[in-house]
Amino acid sequence: MAAIHPQLANYCLLLGKFPLSHLLLMRDANYPWCILVPDCEGITEIYQLSESDQQQLLRESSQLAQAMDAAFNPDKLNIAALGNVV
Repeated sequence: MAAIHPQLANYCLLLGKFPLSHLLLMRDANYPWCILVPDCEGITEIYQLSESDQQQLLRESSQLAQAMDAAFNPDKLNIAALGNVV
């Protein structure tokens, strides 16, 4: 199991676990902000995941987006990769 970076752990609550990823919720945000962290050691970029893990991450992201859409009915959902090390 890959460890979640301590800085990210300080800013987030662990909500649960998908088959591949940890589901985190930012503690202090103006809008609901969830983060999926793949449970893969040594991976810093999506392209470094195996093809099957890339597909699984997309499935998990889509499931999360559907849940967020149903819960909050936003005008638009923003889905992106974090651009930092954590």
